[in-house]
Amino acid sequence: MKTSVKARMKRKKIGARVPWFIVIPGIVFALIGHVIAPLQGAFYAFTDFKGIGEYHFIGLDNFKEIFMTKADLYALLNTLKLAIPFILFVNLFGLLLAIALYKGLKTKNILKSIFFIPAIMIPLSVTQVWKYILDFDGPLNLFLRNAGLGQWCKNWLGDPKTGLFCIFFVMLWQNCGYSMIIYNAGLASISEDLYEAAAIDGAAAWKRFRYITLPLLAPSLTVVITLMTVTGLRVFDQVLGLTGSGPVGLTQTLASDFYRQTWTLNRYGYGTALALMLTVLVSVVGILQSTVLSKREDKMS
Repeated sequence: MKTSVKARMKRKKIGARVPWFIVIPGIVFALIGHVIAPLQGAFYAFTDFKGIGEYHFIGLDNFKEIFMTKADLYALLNTLKLAIPFILFVNLFGLLLAIALYKGLKTKNILKSIFFIPAIMIPLSVTQVWKYILDFDGPLNLFLRNAGLGQWCKNWLGDPKTGLFCIFFVMLWQNCGYSMIIYNAGLASISEDLYEAAAIDGAAAWKRFRYITLPLLAPSLTVVITLMTVTGLRVFDQVLGLTGSGPVGLTQTLASDFYRQTWTLNRYGYGTALALMLTVLVSVVGILQSTVLSKREDKMS
C-alpha cells in the first residue's frame, strides 16, 4: 500500500516538473494553420489580387460579379443539383445496405468490405476508372453494342444531359459504403430484446422499423446526413476527373469554378471569393442541418 502511494506521488512530481510552456509551439502552429491563414485568404476575396504582385482593395466587387455572371450562377446551380439528390440517395442506399447486411448472410463481412472499399480509395483514381468505363469507346458502350442496344450508346461524359448524372453516380457509388458502415454501427447498438418484445406483441416488420429502428438510428442519421451534405456541396474531384467541368462548363461546380478562376485564369482574389462563398454555404447549411437534426433526434429518442 505504501509502495503504491509513493509511486503515485512520484508520478505527480514528474508531471509537475513538465513546464507548461512546451505547448506554446503547438498552439502557435495551430493558430497559424487554422486561424491566421484562412483569415488572410479570406481577405484576398475583397481584393483584385492576381496571385503575384500588387493588389488593391475592391470591397464587394468580386461577390457582385459572381452573382452577375451566368457561368458562376450555373456552377452554384450544378452544386445544388448534385448535392441535394446525393444526400437523399446516399442515405437511402446506405441504410438499405446496412439493414440487408446486418444479419442473416454468412458472407456479410466480406460484402461489407467490398462495399466499403470505394470509400477509402482516392477519388481521382476512382474517377479515372469510371472515365475509362464511360468513354465512348469504353466497356459500357461496347457492352451495349454487343447486346444489340447500339442506339443507347452515347458520349456519356461529353453530353451535357448525362455528364452531370455520371458525376452524381460516381459520387453515390463511392460513398454508399461509408454511410452503410455508420448505419451498421447504429444498428449494432440496438438491443435485440426490443425487436423480440415487439414481435411478441404482433408488430409487423414495417412497424418495428418505424418505431424501433428509425428512432434509435437518429444519432447515426444526423452524422451521415451532415457528413454527406459537406461532401456533396464540396464536390470537386469527380468533376475534375470525369468531365473537367465540360462540355463548355456545363458541369462546373463552385469548387471547380474556384480552381479554374484561381489556377487557370490567375484571378486569385476572385477565386478566393468563390471559395469563401462555398465555405459560408457549407458552414451555414451544416450548422442548420445539425441543429435541426439534433432537435429531431431528441424528440425521436
